[in-house]
Amino acid sequence: TQLSDGERKFLQHRVARFGLFAGVCFGFFYLYRLILTLFVSVHAVADPSMMSHLAAVGVLIAAGLICRHGTLSVTVIRTVETAAVLGAAAATIVMGSYLPLGVHPQYILVIALTYVLMARSLYVPSTGRRTFVLAVITGVMLVGGVYVAFLRLDVEVWKTLYPGLEGAPANAVSLA
Repeated sequence: TQLSDGERKFLQHRVARFGLFAGVCFGFFYLYRLILTLFVSVHAVADPSMMSHLAAVGVLIAAGLICRHGTLSVTVIRTVETAAVLGAAAATIVMGSYLPLGVHPQYILVIALTYVLMARSLYVPSTGRRTFVLAVITGVMLVGGVYVAFLRLDVEVWKTLYPGLEGAPANAVSLA
């Protein structure tokens, strides 16, 4: 559907504000992690989870800055919005895949990605179909990322933490 010039400006303004707001929120969580990480080791700042978290911040803020100035077509605005949501989701999933399994990265990812998708769906004018498609793509990426993260599960470590698992087959432990 065609948008009037006023509707296009409104969409561009909302995508810009969404990108900046989500980027700043992700940035606050990054700073929180950075402060805690510096207490452990300066070298941990270069950990892939930290770098991918920073990448998610950068993607969202870049989208906000791109849409903040100038006159962009609806196609460009929607492309920037899609790239921001899916790029931030991908970077966040990579972040989660490097977190220790004991901190339950799957929950962290579900919460972070739910907030991004919820903020986008509430603030950026869009069709239900578009929101659904973005959520499904993000969900598929999330399931794949969590699966890959749990491939590195060390069953022997979990058996020492939970003695009741002793003697259970490896595939039963990984599903527990």
